[in-house]
Amino acid sequence: MANDAKRVKELPEKYYLDHFLEFTQHLRRHASMLLREQDHRFFARFDALCEDQKCLLVRMFNRSHPCMKIQSLVNYKEIHEPELQLERLIHQGFVATLFCDLESKPTSLSKSNAKSNPTSNSALNPPLNPTPPTDWLNVLTKPELCSLTEALSDTVATLYPPKKSANKQAWLHWANTLPATHLRTSAVAKDYVFHTQEPILTYLLFLYFGHLDGKLNQFSMRDLGVMNTQQSAAHDKPRFEHKAEAESCFEYRKILKALKQTAVYQSATPDWKNLPKPIGEQAETLHHKALFYLGQQSQADDPEQALTIWQTSQDPRAIEKRIRLLYQLNQKDQALAQLNQIIEQPPNEGLLVFAEDFLARKFHQKRTSLLTDMIRQHPPLLLEEAYNGYVEQGVMSYYKALGYQAIHCENSVWRALFALTFWQELYDNPNAGLHSEFDRLPACLKQNTFYNDCATDIEARLNTLTSTPIFIQFIQKQYARAYGQPNGLFVWHADLLHWLQLLIQHSSLVALTEHLRSMSQNVRELSDGYPDLMLIKQESIRFVEVKSPNDQLRRNQLVTLQHLKRAGFDTQVRSVRWQFNPEQTYCVVDVETTGGGSGQHRVTEIGMVKIKQGKVIDRWQSLVNPMRLIPKYITELTGISNDMVKDAPRFEDVAEDVFVFLQDSIFVAHNVGFDYGFFRHEFGRLNINFKAPKLCTVKLAKQYFPGLASYSLGKLCNDLDITLDQHHRALADAQAAAEILLKVNAVRQQMPNKTEK
Repeated sequence: MANDAKRVKELPEKYYLDHFLEFTQHLRRHASMLLREQDHRFFARFDALCEDQKCLLVRMFNRSHPCMKIQSLVNYKEIHEPELQLERLIHQGFVATLFCDLESKPTSLSKSNAKSNPTSNSALNPPLNPTPPTDWLNVLTKPELCSLTEALSDTVATLYPPKKSANKQAWLHWANTLPATHLRTSAVAKDYVFHTQEPILTYLLFLYFGHLDGKLNQFSMRDLGVMNTQQSAAHDKPRFEHKAEAESCFEYRKILKALKQTAVYQSATPDWKNLPKPIGEQAETLHHKALFYLGQQSQADDPEQALTIWQTSQDPRAIEKRIRLLYQLNQKDQALAQLNQIIEQPPNEGLLVFAEDFLARKFHQKRTSLLTDMIRQHPPLLLEEAYNGYVEQGVMSYYKALGYQAIHCENSVWRALFALTFWQELYDNPNAGLHSEFDRLPACLKQNTFYNDCATDIEARLNTLTSTPIFIQFIQKQYARAYGQPNGLFVWHADLLHWLQLLIQHSSLVALTEHLRSMSQNVRELSDGYPDLMLIKQESIRFVEVKSPNDQLRRNQLVTLQHLKRAGFDTQVRSVRWQFNPEQTYCVVDVETTGGGSGQHRVTEIGMVKIKQGKVIDRWQSLVNPMRLIPKYITELTGISNDMVKDAPRFEDVAEDVFVFLQDSIFVAHNVGFDYGFFRHEFGRLNINFKAPKLCTVKLAKQYFPGLASYSLGKLCNDLDITLDQHHRALADAQAAAEILLKVNAVRQQMPNKTEK
């Protein structure tokens, strides 16, 4: 552990100031045309501070909230006289106190310290008593919130506080009902200050990161190696063409963030007519999103207003919502007209699918939706209910039994193929829109303009992929060149290149290039919704979307499936029905251990019995060195002694054999939680996240052989006439539990069942 600690990267003493200067210099150099007058004024005032004041202020900027306890700011050893620096920052208006003395001017930290900063320019200073953040109460502890009950005036005293045993949230709710004057004259307010630059800082961070969630600590995470960035790919271009567009997008990002907070949502709804005029295409898109959310909030109480709001929005969700609402309000002629307009001039394929389907069902009396029709094209697959939560794994096992190579790849293989095919156009292209090293997706993908911006280069790239071997070789080179680089489209992993090679090798080259072209033309709709499984058998390839019982096919999945079909790929949607399947493989497991708790004890023996088609087809057994002493009472119970296991393999030595034996099987045990828990912990010690569908023979026996006096393994074997020799040895107990499962399955097989041919 000591060696590991030495390898941890250390940051310089004043790393946070270096990062802030890197951040602001980037903006001043590359986005100066987007800075507002107040931003320039902030930079001028910040530049005039001494280094200690800059350090303390940036320390405050790095906090999660602009309001903080004074005591937490005066212990920075690298800052000379932090109390004095804080006083000077207050005097210059960078920081303000929460406490407000109603009988005099607002005070700073101490009346005795009246020093001012000789470098300050009073003409640039903002007011000394700005309003604190509206949510400053959130930073108080529960005891501090409770202290607000002290010195309550007669008027305020009628606002009864909660019981002292109430949780912090209850106290916070009560504190928010108190008058601002009481809060800011309370004793606790004297302990806090807040920096006044939050509006400036939020805008600057937005310009740099492109969203409202960017934080200064991301620079530290980069330098520590915790966060990978696109240092070589970023082209340092401003995100917006001019300041008005930047400000408009900033305002709409704040509006959208507020609309997603329920408390603000309701109060914002009546103001939909007063939304600011959007400037630029990005702001237009955000404007229409805001209208969608506002209409959604109005729908329950005032559907007519919701309809009015949605009629002004071009957000695809708003368009669909207003057509549905028109139909519900019996304005069917208008709904029909808007449906026909979409079909004649579809804004995107998702809306086209909706319009055609809605028209067929509501106006042409079609009984089922297109999504339902696609699910019903193929009969359901029968799976054991043990696969509930592991449905893809169960379907993969089903297809493997039919001779397929089954890969659970979902979106990753298609997104990786797209990114690697067009890596130069996306990540080496200065016009693609990587504005800072922290960007993951180029702007051309976020704004869905990739093909329009790079059509010539995209077609030239596709034209070079003239054969399957050339395509595979190209992807191999791209993979080696770009490996490990963050990209926002897919995650690198050990199997990815192999999956890509299988996809290219078994697919039609025409189908691949056609779909890649479609992705480049509309990556917004075709970046997800891909089928769960890629199945390969001989030279054929198939893609299967798996649906659990009651799981619905989403429209984005339907759009993606239709694109794949049009390109020439074999795609299916397979639903699942929970039912006994005689073809299912089971692995019945028993472990002997050093004690009862899997977190503290270890495995001493493993026995496994594999069952298929009503027969035992394989067995596996091994003693295991637990790397600790076996208690005497355990030896007396199991017969396994320390001498027996001292030369036995450790679990890590047999882990691969165990894992392979369990593949494509349901994990079965008598009191399955015990054995499964030990497997989870033993594999976990090897950094392997072991998960498997499981069945318990105790529960099965209670269900199918009710009324027995006991369901312990020994008593159950006696009642069911099952031989149990060497009880409490792993293979013997596993064999007995396997016999119980066979008897249970014999009963289950007599129940009504349908199997797929």
